[in-house]
Amino acid sequence: MPPIRCPHWQSSSICLLPELGTERRPPLRPCSKFATQPGLCASDGFLWIVGSHSLKRSKPKRDENDRDEALHRMEEIEREPNRFFLGRIPLVEKAPGLFAPVRSDGERQSAWIKYGKKHSALIKWLGDDPQLGCFLVVPSKENGFDAEGMAVRGNRVWLGLRGPVLRGHAVILDLEMKSKRSNPNRLKADRVDGRQRYRKHLLDTRGLGIRDMRFAGDDLLLLVGPTMSLEGPAFVLRWRDAVHDNSSGVISPTRIETVAELPYRLNVDHPEGLELWPEAGPEALLIIYDAPAPDRTDPDRFTVRTDVVHPPAAA
Repeated sequence: MPPIRCPHWQSSSICLLPELGTERRPPLRPCSKFATQPGLCASDGFLWIVGSHSLKRSKPKRDENDRDEALHRMEEIEREPNRFFLGRIPLVEKAPGLFAPVRSDGERQSAWIKYGKKHSALIKWLGDDPQLGCFLVVPSKENGFDAEGMAVRGNRVWLGLRGPVLRGHAVILDLEMKSKRSNPNRLKADRVDGRQRYRKHLLDTRGLGIRDMRFAGDDLLLLVGPTMSLEGPAFVLRWRDAVHDNSSGVISPTRIETVAELPYRLNVDHPEGLELWPEAGPEALLIIYDAPAPDRTDPDRFTVRTDVVHPPAAA
């Protein structure tokens, strides 16, 4: 298919939005370091954002340090505040097809869960979880807690975890969010499963973690790949009728289907993003890669080539 061109593309700095609401601070704190916000989903006029909520172990940098210093560096575990963000920001259409985030638009307000330098409300809600609680102190890419996928429908938010993977099963958290009456800029999750503020769905993903998610009707498409920093297979899976699962539990394997097996290459082309792409045909999917291979990029034209995948049933 011909290249996809975006002549009116522009970037927006979420960190530099004006101060919001009554808290007198932006939703994401400006930071000189890269802060991972891996989960994005546009829904009903809002841009939803979730940080990884993960910890990060320092790299040894053996080429810069001797063996003892490198070992000492790996004792350091960092907590970056922006990783603990979960919220939504209104989108306004500035021109046909061109949307920009704003702090408010009439009654639509930016809102986010309570978070700080070391944790967030989400981490607090999960603290006593019998399956996930012990992984909250394990760094990401070591099978620690690491949110990457996000899907939204109405006030219901699904978070796909890259880690942990439990006996070959990936975890998807399912929350029903609402603004607090006393503070429209504060989000909280309703109690939906007994005393918990979340549902917890476990899916057999062959030992792979969630990298991205998109709804296709009432089904949820899952981009899955390795949990840790290693090369390995990646797939697009379909969780049939996901939107109607209203209680925690292990999903029947009969409701999880393989949509596509994705090619991978050593040290490059790690599947990271998933989008429906009907312009290319029924059920066509756009796959976006982290660490794209050099033959995918054109630095002079600021372009990168992605893949359009046609599942076998739609080929």
